[in-house]
Amino acid sequence: VKHEQTGLVVEPNNPDALFNIGFVKWQAQGTRKAAIASWQKLLKTNPNHPKRAQVEALLAQAKQHPEAPMAGNE
Repeated sequence: VKHEQTGLVVEPNNPDALFNIGFVKWQAQGTRKAAIASWQKLLKTNPNHPKRAQVEALLAQAKQHPEAPMAGNE
């Protein structure tokens, strides 16, 4: 995540960094709200991103679950 966050300092709307940070925040750290914020920023700043459907599915899943790591990754 540190490498991805460094990339965001240089390019704050980098879609790959936002996607990866969201995934790691939820999967590894269990911080669902941080993941949601990252993915929402990705979609807002990159509305035609090729992984849009995947990001929207992850957002929907994250919004339905309590503050905990993703299922199967505990």
